[in-house]
Amino acid sequence: MKIVVNKCFGGFSLSDKAIELYFEKKGEKVWTVDNGYNTSHYTVDPADDPIGIPDEHYWTCYGIDRTDTVLVDVVETLGVEADGSHASLAVVEIPDGISYEINEYDGIEHIAETHRTWH
Repeated sequence: MKIVVNKCFGGFSLSDKAIELYFEKKGEKVWTVDNGYNTSHYTVDPADDPIGIPDEHYWTCYGIDRTDTVLVDVVETLGVEADGSHASLAVVEIPDGISYEINEYDGIEHIAETHRTWH
């Protein structure tokens, strides 16, 4: 199984190019809005709602499944161009069927096999 993790201080994030390619490969549309400070991504056209887009249409990469095959493909295809701000993404392969968790410290992530814990 392939899993995307961040390998540097900062945290997991995708570049605008990676987000656009992710949606293209999913066969879906994403709208990118640059306000001069940062960019936001929406699953509906912001021009269709001048009052304000409901939160459910604001898209962020933070909830994405790190084993998503499209995400893995995007990171493998783009390499460093997939890295978002303060990110250095890598694809780590572990054996199928392993129960795992992604652990992080100051944004640097690693994969650990899940073990039982009692208190």
